[in-house]
Amino acid sequence: MNRSQCLVCHYSSDYQSDGIWNGWPVYKCSHCGVHYLARKSSRKMTKAVQMVAYYKNWPIALLDRFHILSRQPIIFKMRSGITFLVYAGTHDVQVINEIWIDKIYSPWKGDVQPDWVVVDFGSHRGIFAIYAARVAKMVYAVEANPEVVPFLQLNISVNELSDKVSLLQGAIACTEGVAEYFVAKDAGMSGLVKRESVEVERSVKVAKIPVKQFFEGLSTVNLLKVDIEGAEFDLFAEDCNKEWLNKVERIAMEYHDNPAPICYTLQEFGFRTILWPERNLLYAEHLGVIS
Repeated sequence: MNRSQCLVCHYSSDYQSDGIWNGWPVYKCSHCGVHYLARKSSRKMTKAVQMVAYYKNWPIALLDRFHILSRQPIIFKMRSGITFLVYAGTHDVQVINEIWIDKIYSPWKGDVQPDWVVVDFGSHRGIFAIYAARVAKMVYAVEANPEVVPFLQLNISVNELSDKVSLLQGAIACTEGVAEYFVAKDAGMSGLVKRESVEVERSVKVAKIPVKQFFEGLSTVNLLKVDIEGAEFDLFAEDCNKEWLNKVERIAMEYHDNPAPICYTLQEFGFRTILWPERNLLYAEHLGVIS
C-alpha cells in the first residue's frame, strides 16, 4: 500500500502490512492504528458473469444494472429461491449485487451464523435483512422511509421470513422525537441528512428511535449493519450515550463523510476498525469477543 494521507489521523502514513483479514490483505496506519482493507471491486464483465449465476431472470437484471430500464416496480428472482420486489431505474439492483454477490456487509469467514442476532439499521427494501434472516436466529430491521416500508414488508412475507424478521418503522437516532426525513428520487439515498449530491423530491416527518432505547431489549448483537445515509454520525456524537456498543460484536457500516470520529469512538470501546475507502465501508470487530 502506497504512502498516503490517513483518513482518520490525517498523517501521511507509512502503512505496514498487518496480515490477512478474512482472505484480504490489511495494512495498518503507523500513527493511529486504523486498518485499511486492500480489496478491489469486481470489474463490470466479471460482475455480469456473477449476475448470470445469481439471478434467475438475469437478462432483466443486467439491463437494469447497465441503466437501460426505466423507473418502474420490478421483481427479481434469485436462483436461491429468494424473490425481491424493488424498483428498476434506481440503485436497487446494485444493492442486491453488493449484498448477495460481493457480501459487503458480511465479509467475515463463515458469513452469517445460525445462532446470530443481527440488527439492520437502514433496511430499505429488506435486501440485507432477508440475506441475514435465511440463516440467522433473528433479524431486527429498522427503516425510516414510509414509502419503502410496504416493499420491505412484502419482501419479508413473500420469502416466508416473517417469524425471523422483526420490523420497526422509524429513524434510528441519538434522541427521541420527530425529525424531518428527506425522500430522495432514488429511495435508497433518502435520510435524515440532506446531502448536496442527492436529488430530494420531498420531505416527511418521521419518528426517531433512540439507539440506547433500541438496544435495551437486546443482550448481544452479533452483527450490526448500518446504512443510514449520513445519519450514522449522530449515533457516535460526543453527547450521545454509546454504552450500547458494549452489546455489539461486529459492525459493517457505510459511511458518508470523514469516518475519523466513528473510528476513534470504536477504538475507545475496544473495537478494531478496518476501512475500505473504495466502497466507503467501515468494518469493526470487538477484540474482547473475536480473536
